[in-house]
Amino acid sequence: MVHNEVFVSKRCRGHNPGSVTKIQYQTSAKSREKKIKMMIIFIYLFQKNRIFSCEFGSKKKMKNFTEPLIENGVFHIYTRGIDKKPIFLSDRHFRTFLWKYQKKVHPYVDTYAFCLLNNHFHLLIRIKTYEEIDKLTQLKSLPKPKGKVGLFISRVLGDLLNSHAQMFNRATSRTGGLFESPFRRKPVDSYQYLTHLIKYIHLNPVNHETSGNYEFYPYSSYQEYLKFKPRIINKKEGLSFFGNLELFEKFHETDTASENK
Repeated sequence: MVHNEVFVSKRCRGHNPGSVTKIQYQTSAKSREKKIKMMIIFIYLFQKNRIFSCEFGSKKKMKNFTEPLIENGVFHIYTRGIDKKPIFLSDRHFRTFLWKYQKKVHPYVDTYAFCLLNNHFHLLIRIKTYEEIDKLTQLKSLPKPKGKVGLFISRVLGDLLNSHAQMFNRATSRTGGLFESPFRRKPVDSYQYLTHLIKYIHLNPVNHETSGNYEFYPYSSYQEYLKFKPRIINKKEGLSFFGNLELFEKFHETDTASENK
């Protein structure tokens, strides 16, 4: 099922950590010791429910939310302008950012939701695996990851923010940094959290009183879900979390007064 494949790393499919009773090592003593230590860390994190995508990640909750991105992991990415100042001042600024995102970031991730507001933005993405990236013929003209995919995606996102800051500074005759650094990222560890997060992101314009109707806000992914061929989001996979488009729309119409990101 699509749902399960999103949250389970390929190298861990079919593996039940709880059923392991004996591990045979045919490696050197040093390598064996390292693997044992990693297994102890894995079991501890698993029992604490702080592991995601079968990777050795960071704790689920951190004060600054700057833990490394993980291959095949789903993350809520967000940041804002320094001192909460604007990062978008015109329609051109919004659309240029989305165009750059589509060209520079989109090929490496599955995007489930996005929303750009005057002084901050939100993204909900799944980091693709190296194997997935390698198979995409469209990446022939784009750099491919060298080393850990998560670190590579962090650099790609950083390049996007730097590019936008340079454009914004030229257009407004300003200098210096534009975004709070580093950008924040929260791992998504359940389907309930994921679906509510998609709705939270789409309703951001209403919650921040930027727009009176989230359905017609031009700089979020909600409208892309209504299109036959969206430019950025993975519509098929995104809708699968809700069931279909009708249930997706109804879910957004339910009361959200008590929901948090």
